[in-house]
Amino acid sequence: MRLFLRTKTILKLSLLFIMVCLTTSCATSGINKGQFNLYSIGYEKSIGKQLSKEVEMECNILHITTLQEYVDHIGQKLAQNVGDSPFSYSFKIIDEDEINAFALPGGYIFVYRGLLENVDNEAQLAGVLAHEMGHVEARHATERISKLQGFNFLLNIIAMVVHIPSAGGSVGAAIQLGELLAMLKYSRSQEKEADLLGADFMTRAGYEPKAMVDFFRKLQEIDKRKPGLISRIFMTHPVTEDRIKTVETWIEEHAPMVEAEERKLTSPRFAIISELITKE
Repeated sequence: MRLFLRTKTILKLSLLFIMVCLTTSCATSGINKGQFNLYSIGYEKSIGKQLSKEVEMECNILHITTLQEYVDHIGQKLAQNVGDSPFSYSFKIIDEDEINAFALPGGYIFVYRGLLENVDNEAQLAGVLAHEMGHVEARHATERISKLQGFNFLLNIIAMVVHIPSAGGSVGAAIQLGELLAMLKYSRSQEKEADLLGADFMTRAGYEPKAMVDFFRKLQEIDKRKPGLISRIFMTHPVTEDRIKTVETWIEEHAPMVEAEERKLTSPRFAIISELITKE
């Protein structure tokens, strides 16, 4: 009898938690419609700001004004085409050979020098930035943290009721490890969403979306020749044939918009990248 009552209590508490999450933490419109997120936009911005400061303290930021202005120019052009966004964007270059880029919550995007050295044209760089902006607009980082924290909270409720170790025991340890792994890798659905949003953003900004596919294929080729060079980007942004096909399908479905005007592939200013980096 006691076990039955205890089980009923667990189910009631679990259901209550789920109902609270669904009624108070889900967006009702826009890109994030139906998304479970425990963080407000304001708090997400503050998280990103603090993390950005820590990245700049830990990493060697490349301070070449002309190059920085060029990357920022492309990024802000994309930002003007994401729609009604609550985020402002900043773009910084990390002076390392690695082919990588990442976005922090709130719109703080970092691009590695190694990536700039390996893009073939401006549209490919725009595709990378647009993809990262897709993660920001879809609030993927705080979405994943929220799901883990929600799951952790639910487990702790169950742990209290059935008297098993929680935060200090095996359950808590497992969740901490899960949170760490989740921060290192987006889900497949999140990567797909960022790809599709990125393709849309860069197309609306006047860039050729096929450049995103071209750079994906280039990354695959580089990984075959020098796997260690882009090992991290393949861990956090695994480029698969499915992702490539997803973007190609989007381009086919949006052909009228893509073909409505001549899409930009590169510009005379693109030469700034190779010239300035070579001088360094």
